[in-house]
Amino acid sequence: FETVIERCGDPARRGHWITAEIVEAYERLHALGIAHSVEVWDADDQLVGGVYGVSLGALFAGESMFHSARDASKVALVGLVTLLTEERTAGKMLIDTQWQTDHLASLGIEEWDRERYLDGLPALTSTNPPDVARWAAIEDPSQRLRSALDELYAWYRSTEGMRANLLRDIDSL
Repeated sequence: FETVIERCGDPARRGHWITAEIVEAYERLHALGIAHSVEVWDADDQLVGGVYGVSLGALFAGESMFHSARDASKVALVGLVTLLTEERTAGKMLIDTQWQTDHLASLGIEEWDRERYLDGLPALTSTNPPDVARWAAIEDPSQRLRSALDELYAWYRSTEGMRANLLRDIDSL
């Protein structure tokens, strides 16, 4: 967790906003079992991507992501969605990404207006939280992330095909 938040807070990153005080606060939240991260490790056991945030009931408020290998932050987000979806098969959940970026739009996020978000918070936060202790006990998390990466690349391939077909159709007009 600590390395993910530190990498997200790298002062060399464009738009740097994560201060030492924020890192310290989130490390305390992590120690209390409220803040969590999903990490992506490469074949050489190097941390190449991650996402961290706060889990309150059925709400995961994502704070930041980083990557040092192409698409590793997307893989971390897909891994987070996979873990949370497994926990919430019987109910609703929300991952708050704070805003829609081209990067997040490429993963299919849905933007909510403020009223909808605020109306949904009481039900989301009063639900039992996910069993994050189970996440740490996954015997081979790299296998789960490999599966998530395979899904992501399959999605990319399918959208590239759709884009190519769309461009071909436009060209034929």
